[in-house]
Amino acid sequence: MGLPYAEFFEVTLREFDLITSAIRDRERTDLANKRVLQQELAALVCFAFHKPGDMPDFTENGPSVDQSRAVDHEEAGKRLWSALVGFHGSQNQ
Repeated sequence: MGLPYAEFFEVTLREFDLITSAIRDRERTDLANKRVLQQELAALVCFAFHKPGDMPDFTENGPSVDQSRAVDHEEAGKRLWSALVGFHGSQNQ
C-alpha cells in the first residue's frame, strides 16, 4: 500500500509530509479505537465472571452514528477537488 519506488523521487516535500501525517493520524485513530474495544471487552469479561445475570444486552440498541464525525459528502467532494487542482497547479510550476 506504500508509494512505488519509481514515484518516490517525484513527490514533493509537502506531499511527503501530507502522506506521512495522514498515515500517522490513521495509526493513532486505529490505536484509540483498539483501546476502546479492549476496554469494552474487559468490562464484558468482568460481567461474565462476577455478575453474569447483570450483563448488558448490546443487541437491543442498533449501531449509533457519531454526529460529530458525520461527513457532508458534497463539501468533502469540493475540498478534494480543490486540493487536486492545487496539487496539479504546483506540479506545473
